[in-house]
Amino acid sequence: MSFVHPIVMAGFYYLLFLQRNLGKQIIELKERSPEYENRSQLVQKHKSYAFILLGVIFAGMIGGILVTSYLLQSPMPLFYTYGHGFFGILSLAIIIAIVVLGFNIKNVIRPKIKNRFLQFHINMVYLVAIFGVFSLLTGVLTLTWGLSQ
Repeated sequence: MSFVHPIVMAGFYYLLFLQRNLGKQIIELKERSPEYENRSQLVQKHKSYAFILLGVIFAGMIGGILVTSYLLQSPMPLFYTYGHGFFGILSLAIIIAIVVLGFNIKNVIRPKIKNRFLQFHINMVYLVAIFGVFSLLTGVLTLTWGLSQ
């Protein structure tokens, strides 16, 4: 059971990496290139990856709370995991913000503002990766030392 979570999270971060690469590929498409015809399919795939990422991290949050409270008998699930749960919730919040930004990029009309909006959307992925490193470290602490007292 303790190895299911790291395997799922490795898959999550691999999908996040694929999502980032797909987004960069969409941005680099030029209107006159022959690949531009497939842009709508790539955007749709990008959106579906976003919903998969949201679903995995939301299920992980609910599963983590349930496992910590019922199986590990922790009275307050988020407070006894060395911050692991908090980093997961922060990652969920950032991914929700990324999805909302992604859906609203097409509504921005001015090119300069749209470029800044898009750059912010891209850079937030790195914030999820940073929280992922902290989550990994606190997860290892929880697995090795058990719940904090």
